[in-house]
Amino acid sequence: MPWQGFRDDQLWTLEVDDLYKFNATGLDKLFKTFCTHKTTLRGPVYMKKADAFKLLLACGLECKEQHVLTAYAMSKSTVADEMKDYDKYNMMNYSEFLEFIGRLASLHYEDGARLESKIERLLRL
Repeated sequence: MPWQGFRDDQLWTLEVDDLYKFNATGLDKLFKTFCTHKTTLRGPVYMKKADAFKLLLACGLECKEQHVLTAYAMSKSTVADEMKDYDKYNMMNYSEFLEFIGRLASLHYEDGARLESKIERLLRL
């Protein structure tokens, strides 16, 4: 799965954007429900890898562990100072969560369907 190519060609499309906007309330609630790292008002909220696995188990999605790990890792933004901020690799913010959903859908449903269709199937669970 190419890193930037996936974003440019499949994820950053009007169809996927419309799907995410239509489901924004549910996605936001899902993200916040499964985050174990929460701070005070308007502060950062992060989902850890373990939280992502809990979310998928709670939804009943039987997914290959390697797919989850790959989707999680590939959705992460660059960490500028890896030595100082190494923990950020295990802290997924909301925009990274949306990419995680897209990448996981792409990996889990290996048919020829368009990405927005795969995401829609994943969100129905």
